[in-house]
Amino acid sequence: MPDSNPIYLADGESAAAPPEAPSRPRVARLDPGVVAKIAAGEMILRPASVVKELVENALDAGARRIEVAIGERPDAWLEVSDDGVGMGREDLLLSLEPHATSKLRAEEDLLRVATLGFRGEALASIGRVSRLEIRTSAGSTDGGLRVVVEGGDRRELTPIARPRGTSVRVEQLFFNSPVRKRFLKTPTGEMRVIARLLAALSLAYPEVAFRLSQHDRALLDLAVANDLLARLAQIHGPEIVERLLPLDHLTPRGRISGFVGVPELARPGAAPQTLLVNRRWVSASWVGAALRQGFGDLLPAMRQPFAALLLESDPSRIDVNVHPTKREVRFFDESFLFGDMSRATRQALGSLVPSWSLDPDDVGGARVVSASGAPRGNAGAHDRPDVTWTRTHEESWPLLFGSNAATPTEAAPTDRPARGDGVDSPSTVATAAAAPGGLAPVWQLHERYLLAQTRQGMLIVDQHAAHERVLYEEALENLDARPAPTQLLLFPKVIALDPQEWEVFSAQSADLSRLGIEADDFGGRSVLLRGVPSLWGSDPEGFFRDVLSELSHRPTRNGEERRRQLAASFACRSAIKSGQSLGLEEMNFLIDRLFATQTPHGDPHGRPTFVTVSMEDLDRRFGRSH
Repeated sequence: MPDSNPIYLADGESAAAPPEAPSRPRVARLDPGVVAKIAAGEMILRPASVVKELVENALDAGARRIEVAIGERPDAWLEVSDDGVGMGREDLLLSLEPHATSKLRAEEDLLRVATLGFRGEALASIGRVSRLEIRTSAGSTDGGLRVVVEGGDRRELTPIARPRGTSVRVEQLFFNSPVRKRFLKTPTGEMRVIARLLAALSLAYPEVAFRLSQHDRALLDLAVANDLLARLAQIHGPEIVERLLPLDHLTPRGRISGFVGVPELARPGAAPQTLLVNRRWVSASWVGAALRQGFGDLLPAMRQPFAALLLESDPSRIDVNVHPTKREVRFFDESFLFGDMSRATRQALGSLVPSWSLDPDDVGGARVVSASGAPRGNAGAHDRPDVTWTRTHEESWPLLFGSNAATPTEAAPTDRPARGDGVDSPSTVATAAAAPGGLAPVWQLHERYLLAQTRQGMLIVDQHAAHERVLYEEALENLDARPAPTQLLLFPKVIALDPQEWEVFSAQSADLSRLGIEADDFGGRSVLLRGVPSLWGSDPEGFFRDVLSELSHRPTRNGEERRRQLAASFACRSAIKSGQSLGLEEMNFLIDRLFATQTPHGDPHGRPTFVTVSMEDLDRRFGRSH
């Protein structure tokens, strides 16, 4: 019989009726073995997951020494041994069953988890996807026990002799789950993850010795350390100590302590940061954002600061039961903790602010003349202060300038011709005048960097970045409280703006005025430029357009961000450029002004303004012993 309900296309032709929907499979219970593998897969993702669970169990057992040994491939075999409280027969057998733990007794205990391992799933999950051997002893006269589990089935239970503690050996990880095995990293990549894990856990427990070895070769060997700083020195080398800033901040939500690194230690990605919450290594995306906010404009956009942070808080205000691997936790006061972390970081960075000691005889108005002969401004303070950079533990960097600074006996030679082999003569590499009037001797290298001798080595300043920092902080002050003076143009200029430039000018004309830029609406997207900062004497229209253009390419920001962006754009366009020749007085003035800023060690874009080279570094490069 023909279809009584044909379907017609647009041209009148009929089409066949759609096929019947396929029948849906019936719901059925999974095999218990499949359920067990799924549960194990949620917790044991890779060899590092095994190491994490076993090391955390060892720490909870009160171990004072933990050794991790790895085979050629971490999934082939690995072993974790400790000297903590071992297990007797009953505890050992129960530990291999799911949801069996010594760390929880009631539902209420989940609200105040104070141990690292608590799920009661680690050994059971590992045993389901590997060949597992446990040797343990509680240190009693009964000796120890050895148990073997393969794919979740217990094969052996025998008595052994061993000292107090536990050793867990895991072989052929994922031998019965080939899909998971395919997603493992290379052996080198897996070892890198394990080393990172142990380093992080060792920061939480400096009183515990850790050792990681592969084929009897030690990759990490950390003796007991006195504190977190000593542990950081063990891991990263003693040189890092001088580049760390202590952080200790007490809030109603807990205590934030630890160390952040100076801006030069920043690296791409979040790898340089370690967050330990009640001694648990966790990841929290807001921490990196809070640290960056605390660093302000001292870091480039794609870099994260180095940090080793301890957060001590009431366990009831932290939910550690939100992720199978326990790497992620939920904070009930996350928004407040963000502010706490940012403020603590900002306070730590405050120790980098230079302190000034003035000689009353040196105080006065230093008038600096630019290369073109035009007055550049008035220092309003002093010619040659003694500059000290205050460091942690009340340590100080050497004097950069002043009566105690070492002084070269003669200026760089300028009368030697360039060599014919293409090597620059000293006159083309660096120039410096003598040091009259008590000025410090400073050399300009390739009209880009300024070099000065310090007590312990050499200071190298990026002249453009340094001037940017000075102008940036001055611009912020102009926007906040003290408008900058304006130099009126002899002939005001009518400037036609494109739509984006006009939008920026319309939104920020009042702030531009506070920076010394006097411009009025002239109709038809045109402005009448009547006055500019004195720094813009050579090309006022070009500087004006540069600032508007840079701001027009920035996304809309809130008031504080927009204010800082305007100050940064103004400073970048107004600062002296690389390739601009400076006189000795100008170089002295610039360095003095740099170290008078609140944050001298970075420009508004996060680039360093200066670096130091110690005599030890130079001696090492030249192979000198002293």
